Amino acid sequence: MSATDASFAADLRMCEQAFLRGVANGEDQTLLAEQCSVLFDQGTLALNEGSLGQQTMTKLVKFATCVQAVSAHLNRLEAAFTRVEVDFLDRSRQILSSPPSITGSPQPLEPLADDQAHCAPYRSWFLAHFPYPYPSPADKDHLL
Repeated sequence: MSATDASFAADLRMCEQAFLRGVANGEDQTLLAEQCSVLFDQGTLALNEGSLGQQTMTKLVKFATCVQAVSAHLNRLEAAFTRVEVDFLDRSRQILSSPPSITGSPQPLEPLADDQAHCAPYRSWFLAHFPYPYPSPADKDHLL
């Protein structure tokens, strides 16, 4: 392993660790992109000079593939966020710009039906038998 290859392999490991930390912690993607770009430019120069070993080239290609995949996902996510933001702003403007409907006095809302009405016999039995609130089979038949 040449000195250039060893140095580049160390830079590659540092860049990969910084990239993983940055993605995990949500750090500024611009700095990560610049660091990766510099590393890939150095890798291209070292590859053209023939000073990179096979193992280092393999690691570089693997890292570049990972960066490409993560970047593509982040770009799609950012585009989705932008679409949601634009949709939210459009809907908000539409709702806020429409005049309020004036229909006179507001209609009083009907009281909601008691969806627990079927439980009334159980409730009353429970309250009457609070010290021992478990109905016997005969009581259950009566309550049903």
